[in-house]
Formats: sequence, structure tokens, C-alpha cells
Amino acid sequence: MKYLWKLTPVHPRDLPGMEGWLEEMAAKGLYLDHCGTWSIFHRGEPRVMRFRIQPSRREFVLQEPPEELLELFADFGWQYERWITSSWALFSTQDPNAPEPNPDPQTLELSLQPFIRSSTRYFRFYLICTVFFLLLTVWVIPHMSPWAWQSGLHITLLVNHLFYLWAAWRAWEEFRVARVLRRCLESGNLLPPRPGPFPPWRSVFRLALDLLVLCGLLWNLWRTITAL
Repeated sequence: MKYLWKLTPVHPRDLPGMEGWLEEMAAKGLYLDHCGTWSIFHRGEPRVMRFRIQPSRREFVLQEPPEELLELFADFGWQYERWITSSWALFSTQDPNAPEPNPDPQTLELSLQPFIRSSTRYFRFYLICTVFFLLLTVWVIPHMSPWAWQSGLHITLLVNHLFYLWAAWRAWEEFRVARVLRRCLESGNLLPPRPGPFPPWRSVFRLALDLLVLCGLLWNLWRTITAL
């Protein structure tokens, strides 16, 4: 079985974008095995398929979704594929006329509430941390002693600030996705898969920023060790 790695061009929790992208991949004969910044696909026969992502509880790493959820989707002609995040299950069907298993926007909004709350909480936390370290850096650097300048303390502060900026940006991405989903569902609209094309520029930028932050942290760690 041949595998193919692809940069995920949408946020993994962007339901319409992720479902639309997986449908585009299935039409090319590519089927998801792992979802992340890099998604892994195995090759097969090209098929016209429909995908739906459903939030669900997951008590153990290898556990399938609850039996009642599997039965609900099976009754509408959908089958379980795999987990794509720690709490989001992927379902598929090859029937173009299969009814939606969860057509009520309010029901879907309720199932998305844990994600919406956690994304809001994490964004606020990292935003506060970013502002705090920014103010700390602005206040500390002008008052540092010559020894502190020579030891590179200002570089450590700047690298830490870069890390929190990165964390706040990643939290903002997830918060933005959650806000769009919530507004759409509150207006009474469903979330049909978003059609492509799906240019990977956002994922390329995200990956480049991840590498930049990682290099900064490793360089700062190396500089600290060699200074001992």
C-alpha cells in the first residue's frame, strides 16, 4: 500500500473545509489515514464520496465513538472511518442521496460547545501571556545591568516573547474557526462541505512559523548551555 503525505490546507477543526478537502482527495483516489499539519493518505480507486465530521466523546485512545452515534449514522447510510482529532470522528458515504445524519443546526452547535469553549479559553490565556511578556520585556530591557546584557538575558526574553506570540497566533486560528462555526449555526444554517480548490499557503506559513519558533528555542537553549 502506497502512502502520500500532504500539507493540510485547512484547519483540522474547520468542518466545511476539511470535509470538502477530503471529498476532493477521494476523487483523486486518496483516503485519509492521519490528520495533522501533515496529513497521510493511502492510495485507492478514485470515488465520489461524502464526508462528515462529528464531535464525540473518546474515553480511550483506540475506542470507537459511542454505539448510539454509530447506529445513528448507519441508519442514514453513513459508516465510521476514523478519528481525525482526539474527539472528532470522521464518517463517509458513497451514496450521493444519503440524508444528513444530523440536520439540526442546534444539535450540532451543542456538540461543538466544548470545542468553542476551550478555543475561547486558550486564546484568552495566551493573549494575556503575550501581553504580560511584552510589557515585561519593554520594562526589563532598559533597566538591565551590563552583566545581564552580556549574559544575553534580553535575547532570552525576546525568544520567550516570540514563543508566546506563536502560541497566541495558533490559539487565534482555532478561536477564529470556532467563531465562524458558531455564528453559522446560530443563524440556523447547516455546514455543507466547502468546495475547493484548497491552496496550501496557510499551511506553508504555519509550518514556516513553527520551524522559526523551534529554531529560536533550540538556539536559545544551546546558547544557555554553552554559557554555563
